[in-house]
Amino acid sequence: MPLPRRSKKAAVEDVEADVEPAIRVAVPPPEGAVELDLPGRDPRLPKLYRIPTHPLVKNPDANIILGMWDWAKKSQAELLKHSSTFRPPSDAAERTNFGKLSIFYSTSFDGLT
Repeated sequence: MPLPRRSKKAAVEDVEADVEPAIRVAVPPPEGAVELDLPGRDPRLPKLYRIPTHPLVKNPDANIILGMWDWAKKSQAELLKHSSTFRPPSDAAERTNFGKLSIFYSTSFDGLT
C-alpha cells in the first residue's frame, strides 16, 4: 500500500521541527582535495572538491570531483526549499553565473573497476 502524498511544505516543517543531535562530527575532505572555486554558487548546495585519486577509479588521468554536503536536517530543509523553487540555467553563461560546474564525460568506462 503506497504512503499518502504530503506537500513539500509539510515535509520541510517536519524536518525543521526535528531536534538536531547534541554531538555532530565534521568530516573533512580527503587528503589532497582542492575545493573548486565556483563564484555565484549558492552556499546551500554541496561543496565540490577535485580529488587526486579514488579507490574505484584506476585511470591516473581521471578528473575526479567529490561533492560533500551537510546531512543535518536543518541544512537539508534549506536545500529542499532552495531546490523546490530553483529554475535551472538556460545556457552555459547563465550556468556559470549560478556557479554551476559543467561536467563532460566519456562514455568509456575504462577507468572504472
